[in-house]
Amino acid sequence: MSLDRVPLVQQLVRRALDGRWESHAILARWHTLGARPCITLRALAHLAVHCAGRGIRPTEKRLIRTLLSSPLLSRWLRQQHRTLLPLPPPAPKFEPVEKLAHLALPPLTTETDLAQFFHMELAELSWHADPQLRLRHQPDGRLQHYTYRWLPRRNGSPPPRLLEIPKPWTRQLQRRIWDQLLRPVPVHAACHGFVPGRSRLTAAAPHCGKEALLRIDLKDFFVSIPRWQVRALWMTLGYPEAVARLLAGLCTTVTPAAVLDACPAPPQDPSQRWWWRKRASTPHLPQGSPCSPALANLCAWRLDTRLTAYATAAGLDYTRYADDLLFSGSARTLRRPQRRHALMEIIRSEGFCVHPDKVRLMTQSQSQQALGLVLNQRLNLPRASFDQLKAELHHALHHQGLPSEASARSQKLAQLRGRIQEMIDIHPRRGQKLLALWQRLLRD
Repeated sequence: MSLDRVPLVQQLVRRALDGRWESHAILARWHTLGARPCITLRALAHLAVHCAGRGIRPTEKRLIRTLLSSPLLSRWLRQQHRTLLPLPPPAPKFEPVEKLAHLALPPLTTETDLAQFFHMELAELSWHADPQLRLRHQPDGRLQHYTYRWLPRRNGSPPPRLLEIPKPWTRQLQRRIWDQLLRPVPVHAACHGFVPGRSRLTAAAPHCGKEALLRIDLKDFFVSIPRWQVRALWMTLGYPEAVARLLAGLCTTVTPAAVLDACPAPPQDPSQRWWWRKRASTPHLPQGSPCSPALANLCAWRLDTRLTAYATAAGLDYTRYADDLLFSGSARTLRRPQRRHALMEIIRSEGFCVHPDKVRLMTQSQSQQALGLVLNQRLNLPRASFDQLKAELHHALHHQGLPSEASARSQKLAQLRGRIQEMIDIHPRRGQKLLALWQRLLRD
């Protein structure tokens, strides 16, 4: 019997997405449609589960495209002699993957639920999420959800770093997303940046006293994470496609062409300039959003998993602090070109780009510096770090170096206190001297 492929595949996909995201569960749901059990159908279920990556629930459109392009479908159609039962579109469900089912995340199943979660109308929420990217070519900065600021890099190389700072209402939405939807989600054990209870000290500690240290820096870390990947993350956390699309829109942005045109020092090489503009004009995580660090860490889960597995197999230790990747172990292992090539290939295949000027192998005969720390025998801080922090505290004491506005002042004091605590953890005697200066600041 001849079957029209597209309606049939739509039925298969709708039933596949309507429940647990495991091949045996999908197969059982397909059997309820009237599909006869066979090896080919089992292979199609396996293909569906892995089409967007292991454990990642794909969009309906992507799964339809995957099944239609597979030769397994043609083989199964030749074996299929019964028409599938008609199936209406499934009601949206909040259904996280099994390993994340214990998280107490709000079960938002529709776009209306999401709008109510933010206490706003759906039309207003859609304007903030901008799923059609209508603000991409909007010249009026008052209608944009972000303000933009160019910051020169420490080494002075072009292009400067672009801060995309959400305006107050957008920032409020993003803070709510971080606080109630992202904060409960655990990150990979190798990830130490922007994680409560972890720091650059915990990231560096496994590498102290090792024979060799390899430091790799990722280029444009936040810009490298596109909107579709953020949407896939929300779907993995259990949110239906329509809700995930709006959440991804609220957390990502497109840099307007007018902002890129105003860059004070764009890349000089034409090919690099083209690539730089292309990445910035693709929806991405903004550097400056309160939820970008958490989303970046979660989107880099596969990167951390693969690099951890490879490092363990090679007898190495691996940690990541934001865009700084650290590997330590045998100098012989880290010097082997095929090992380093394999690491670079994993990074590239996960969609990230290595900064070619910031890859460095350091042995015990050198000062093994990473994350602003010295790692040779024990965790240590360069003397210049102590002197700089002491100078900042003295300037704040004697020259009114703290902001006058109350919230900015408390934020600056908290930042200084965190840096002092790091000094106390590494050099208790020096740290206590700095703490005394900080306490004088509180009294003034």
